[in-house]
Amino acid sequence: MYRWLERVRYAGGQRRTERLRQYELLTCHTARRTFVTLALEAGLRPETVMKCTGHKSWETFKRYVNIADRTVEREFAAVYGSGPGR
Repeated sequence: MYRWLERVRYAGGQRRTERLRQYELLTCHTARRTFVTLALEAGLRPETVMKCTGHKSWETFKRYVNIADRTVEREFAAVYGSGPGR
């Protein structure tokens, strides 16, 4: 959270960079998306997470879902005993 990052923006054809701490780039929206992903990966049902976040439709909610590959592999292995394609 405290590491330095570089944000690059272009204005009027000129490149402008600024150095910011990682926490300075976090927004409420970032936190909300992270909560959705972590809650689903922890095993909460999508309906429960939707209730917590106030989403009314699956179409809107699914844009927040970003399940990591490691989670897919772990869940696949739990059901079938190995990863996909093995």
